[in-house]
Amino acid sequence: MEVQDFRRLIIFVGHDNSGKSSIIKELAKIAPYHPLKLNLDLNKLSRDVTKDDLRFQRMVSYDVQLQILEKIPELKVIFDRGHPCEYAYAKTFNRAFDEEVVLSFDRRCKDLGCLIVYCYKDKEYYQDDLEDNLTKDCYGDLKHYYEEFLEKSVCDIVRLNTSDENISDQLEKITEAVLR
Repeated sequence: MEVQDFRRLIIFVGHDNSGKSSIIKELAKIAPYHPLKLNLDLNKLSRDVTKDDLRFQRMVSYDVQLQILEKIPELKVIFDRGHPCEYAYAKTFNRAFDEEVVLSFDRRCKDLGCLIVYCYKDKEYYQDDLEDNLTKDCYGDLKHYYEEFLEKSVCDIVRLNTSDENISDQLEKITEAVLR
């Protein structure tokens, strides 16, 4: 199964350990896209940089990546995380963020033929991730805020329950959405 050259941007979002990276790895084998992991993690980065500096740096980095896509029409990219993650994680952890900037990124992504793939697992599959300061209690809030963002998004969306870890079925659903 080969994915055709239809969309320019696919953004995988969802809570940590929802299978995004595993699906992207398999999708990259059959699709003409370059996968890029966007580091949105504020916990693992240098202590010498303030969280506000990191948020600004992330925003500028995302803007530059979108500018490159806007200027090079033949470039096809998969983002591992993106602006919906900024929305959901900022709201879950009460971090400062600019919702209008996030929604402006969303409008720009729509112009690039963006497909947002929202990966999530059922509650019984949640795992604490103490390294990233995520407990099972956080996942319900994250899911709520992802859904809240997806209601505001102008991009095409695929909601993908990854609880069964059936990558073949997941790739089939993504492929169908890419070709729509």
